[in-house]
Amino acid sequence: ITLNEIVASLTWFDNDVATARVQCTNTGAIGFYASTVYVGYFSSTALTLSDGVDVILNEAESIGIGPADERIEFYGAGYVSVMGANFGVGTTTMSTFMTKGLTINQGAADDIILALQSSDVAHGMTDYADTITYGTFQKFSAGNGALAMRGFGESQNAIVMEGMVTIADTTTSSAALGPITLNGYLRNGTGRTSLGNDDNLAVITDAGGARQIFKGDGDIYTDTDQTGGLAGTYDIEDDISLAMAAKYNMAGHYDHAWKKFTPRLQELGIMKGSFYSHNKMNALQLGVMGQLHERMLQLENEVALLRAH
Repeated sequence: ITLNEIVASLTWFDNDVATARVQCTNTGAIGFYASTVYVGYFSSTALTLSDGVDVILNEAESIGIGPADERIEFYGAGYVSVMGANFGVGTTTMSTFMTKGLTINQGAADDIILALQSSDVAHGMTDYADTITYGTFQKFSAGNGALAMRGFGESQNAIVMEGMVTIADTTTSSAALGPITLNGYLRNGTGRTSLGNDDNLAVITDAGGARQIFKGDGDIYTDTDQTGGLAGTYDIEDDISLAMAAKYNMAGHYDHAWKKFTPRLQELGIMKGSFYSHNKMNALQLGVMGQLHERMLQLENEVALLRAH
């Protein structure tokens, strides 16, 4: 007997027509046929199906896999679909707020719960993720939760958020809408409520240090720390002329009486092309008021001297 030689065969007939067949080889593999069409075979290590054969489970059936290194692998250009059911990773208890979807429970783990990868990427920031990972989701705080969404890029972009709509909104009120909307709430029992006027609604940081704070009432605070004193108010400049030049440049008019101050606006960083710095523009405006105050005091002194004579 040669390897894989058939040692036993059982065939079912219906009116002399073969409807099914089971064959056993000398290696212990059991092959199946539907009529005369080969379906596949069982062996001690695998279930192998012929091309074009599907596996269909009834609603009450399941597939169990052992707890060691067993796995399910899918190869080919097809797809895997889970129809009419939820999909769980690390849990058999699906989210009660979900009709159909994916629930991932990482237990007591505090690291990445979802990683997005591409072999085209090699960012090198392996202290935080594999070099081919361009996006991750994980807990921000081990005990307190919060979602930390990280993007990794090889150049200038890491997270790009785009919103696309079919109808634009021009409302300028508390009911305004936009392609990208950020909502902030405060817990209220098992629900939520709005934040207070002085509560922080959103914060922009640089490596953890707050640089811009948006308050609940819409006010915006920007870090303007002038550790070098009041040099940032441009006291040695002609602030009034700079402000007039900025006024016309921002309106798109460049041929004006103060155009010679335009290059200085760029040198000081008050403007970069058609953009302007909020911090530096505020400092310039404070400088304008300071210089006007000095001129008013000078005029008041001169008027007082004239009246005295």
